[in-house]
Amino acid sequence: MNTLQAYKNFIYSRNVTEGLRVTAGVALPAVVMSYFGLMATGVVMSIGAMCVAATDNPGPVHHRTNAMAVCNALIFFTAIIVALSFHSSLILGMILFILCFLFSMLGVYGTRESSIGLAALLVMVLNLQHPKQGGDIIINALYILAGGVWYMCFSLMLHRLRPYKVIQQSLGDYIQSTADYLRGRSVFYTKAVNYDDAYHELLLKQTNVQEIQNTMSELLFKTRSIVNETTPKGRILVMIYLETADIFEHSMTSYQYKLLHEHFDDTDILEKCKAILLQFCDELDEIGIGVKSGTPSRPSNNIAADIKRLRTYFNDLRLNYMNAENLESFVSMGRIIDAMQDLSERIHILHFYTSDNVRLKKRSAKPAAYDKFIDHKEIDPHLFFDNLNFKSNIFRHSLRVSVAVMLGYIVSLLLNTGHSYWILLTIVVI
Repeated sequence: MNTLQAYKNFIYSRNVTEGLRVTAGVALPAVVMSYFGLMATGVVMSIGAMCVAATDNPGPVHHRTNAMAVCNALIFFTAIIVALSFHSSLILGMILFILCFLFSMLGVYGTRESSIGLAALLVMVLNLQHPKQGGDIIINALYILAGGVWYMCFSLMLHRLRPYKVIQQSLGDYIQSTADYLRGRSVFYTKAVNYDDAYHELLLKQTNVQEIQNTMSELLFKTRSIVNETTPKGRILVMIYLETADIFEHSMTSYQYKLLHEHFDDTDILEKCKAILLQFCDELDEIGIGVKSGTPSRPSNNIAADIKRLRTYFNDLRLNYMNAENLESFVSMGRIIDAMQDLSERIHILHFYTSDNVRLKKRSAKPAAYDKFIDHKEIDPHLFFDNLNFKSNIFRHSLRVSVAVMLGYIVSLLLNTGHSYWILLTIVVI
């Protein structure tokens, strides 16, 4: 990837957009309140906004809304419970142990729920900084809740203004991760390749693609407006996703690379295949950036001609050098060239989908038709109780967090430094 393309990728990356959204959502309460001379209030509200922002991971909007609502309720009651327990060191220690365990156990339901637990842990620890008394307990909790509600409204407002932005950027990441996977495949066409290292790197890239693919499936097929295909934009995004999924699935086909090198290393046909694969990667990167930015991508006019020349070169080799000993290698090479031709056509279709003149008819597909692309997950209470044993990694982790925080709290009481909450904050963060 050249420098200009890398710069464009950075500008349109999902991480940059999410970082700007979180920064604005968390900082604005403090900025507004400082304008009115209420900086301390603004900081407390920003804590609430920061904790809720941690749960605002990419996903269907109703999942994000539910997570932020639950997080708001949880941090509100956590702030009250911790403040009410502050009059007794023994009771507070017991409360810290119980809350740490319960919040950490939320990880059994997934990453988003784990983020909710972490947010509640942060509020729990940060409320140890300045103990509140009487009515200040409720006021402090309401300020935290106000910050959390502000961020929730801010995030949902951005979604209403640009409902497809998160999906576009995730889809662009999916396309570019597929390009990265193809780059991993291209290594196998290099002479004297280290197969163990190449397969290890390829497995890491494949795992990354599949993780993004799972996120994309939830974003697209659990978002009602897109599943019902009520807008041309939604239909185009679905088609781009399906086409990219096909590209990834077809690119996972393995060939007998050792046999190919054994019979073709004396020619440069494998290097030609690698060069074309790398061109495909650049094309997919360009498409990914186009999808993220909402601008048409520019196809290369060289790939089709290169594939045609490669096929001609292969036919010449087959006529002059094919025999009974290398027949299997020639069959595999023919399949590789056919796969490249298919990939070229699919990439051409993806370029077409990013153009401004795409018009797709609304199809009659029902939401059930997309069930194969998504994993249905429910918040089942039995899952929580089923993990209450030492065979569960989440249970052991939750117990470690609770014991560590408890020991940190005891040490803070013994040291009596005046800033003991820093010990607990360090433990929770690490």
